[in-house]
Amino acid sequence: MEFTEDRAWLRLECPGCRAWLGVPAAVPRGSAAQRVARRIDAFTHRHRACGRRP
Repeated sequence: MEFTEDRAWLRLECPGCRAWLGVPAAVPRGSAAQRVARRIDAFTHRHRACGRRP
C-alpha cells in the first residue's frame, strides 16, 4: 500500500512484466466500486500469461 497526501493506494504488480495498477484503498460504494473492480479484473486478465513466466 502506498500513501499520497490525502489518500491510500493499493498497488497491484505483475511479476512477469512488472506493470502495475494503482487503485484507491478506500473505494466508495456504487458505480465507483464497480469501475475499480472492472479495472482490477482487466489488469488480471491482461497479465495472466506474463505473470506465469519464471
